[in-house]
Amino acid sequence: MMMLDKELEKFYEIFPWPEDIHSEEGAKRYIKALVQFKKLIEHSWISSLLSLKDHLRVIDICGGSGVGGIAFTKILKESGKDVELTIVDLRETALKKAEEFSKFELGFNALTLKMDVLKLYELNRTYDVCLMYGLSAPHFNPFQMCILLASVSKILTSDGVFIMNESDRIYTVFFIRGYQHVLPEISKEKIVISLHKSYDRLTGTFKRLIINMLSKDVTEMNFYFWGLAELMAITWLLFSDVDFVSDEERPYEGFILAHKPRKNINVNDLINLPMVLRNVMK
Repeated sequence: MMMLDKELEKFYEIFPWPEDIHSEEGAKRYIKALVQFKKLIEHSWISSLLSLKDHLRVIDICGGSGVGGIAFTKILKESGKDVELTIVDLRETALKKAEEFSKFELGFNALTLKMDVLKLYELNRTYDVCLMYGLSAPHFNPFQMCILLASVSKILTSDGVFIMNESDRIYTVFFIRGYQHVLPEISKEKIVISLHKSYDRLTGTFKRLIINMLSKDVTEMNFYFWGLAELMAITWLLFSDVDFVSDEERPYEGFILAHKPRKNINVNDLINLPMVLRNVMK
């Protein structure tokens, strides 16, 4: 875990991702999240959950600085609900920001856990809603995603809801834009480029070099470019029903919702890698 811990810290230090709510871009992202969740709680699965419970446990996985989890919790509180918020990530710097931001925005410190989300099944408690906000799926290849979703299904209540904020990268990366060996990633504060390094045919992941053109800092990261259909199909194996709520401005992006975990797949059976991966990792 420690290696991945450092890799993620380095990646988000270099990559221009708007997770600092004190920045202009970060503040805009948080405001958008509030608008999105205010509409999303009207979905029948979430509204049904809210009608049954006054106290809700929410866990925000791959939560970073807590933008998604805090926005969702704020909307729930405004609807009159008492909410416990747990934010899970591997990056200590992000979790510290989440604690400060939750205190400022919600009036209490969210519980933060530094842990690998593939090990959520080790948590000895259940949650009503599990949120994965911020387009984090590319950090997981299909084998890892199976473990992640099985873990999520284990920690959710029988009527629980999983909410995954994602984009269709099959459409945007490979069709609209076309996969590019060199790609600029520019924000108001950073000028970054990413370069193709390699492709792993067994996990389907692309390794890209991430370079800050100003500081010359360099790191590398594996990405799996998910399509929405793939994510929803795998999620359906673990949940009784799956739905998609698209973003009004970007219809190829939005929220995958999964309702009522089946709990028919034991996550412990997925922990050991299959032979196809064991053989290459010897």
